[in-house]
Amino acid sequence: MPIENDQLTNIPLYNEEYYLAVSDDHPLADRDIVELEEIRDLSFVLWPINHKCRKLIDVAFASLGFAIQPIIELTEVKSILSLVKPGIGATILPKTLLDSENDGTLKIIKIENPTICNEIAIIHHKEKYIGSAARSFIDLLVAYVEKTKLNERVYPDNILLTF
Repeated sequence: MPIENDQLTNIPLYNEEYYLAVSDDHPLADRDIVELEEIRDLSFVLWPINHKCRKLIDVAFASLGFAIQPIIELTEVKSILSLVKPGIGATILPKTLLDSENDGTLKIIKIENPTICNEIAIIHHKEKYIGSAARSFIDLLVAYVEKTKLNERVYPDNILLTF
């Protein structure tokens, strides 16, 4: 996002914010907000370097002049969190994903300066037929986003929104 292509239809849904996740006994677990610079030296468990979400995280740190070196790179969210929960490392993941995977053993902390976000959208080819099941799914997804007000979040000026 945004994709510059006349052959594609773009239906923006919402901006997904990324949060820090640590074990509930981590030294930062008593915090609700951290600045990105404060966490640059943490031991991270992240996606591999070629993963889109990892690239977003790397760009955020690079915007402050830092490069992070995770202690472990994994492709599965459950595997990442299985190392974060016992305190082996920390991670940065989308807030909705963390909320859905948190069994109470994680502390989820807002990251600011910059806030890391990614725009979530539905993109499809204008000339391709969209079947009734796909159209119903799109309508259901758009209605859910509007009902839960995911699309109404207001972000501060110091946001790093990468597409």
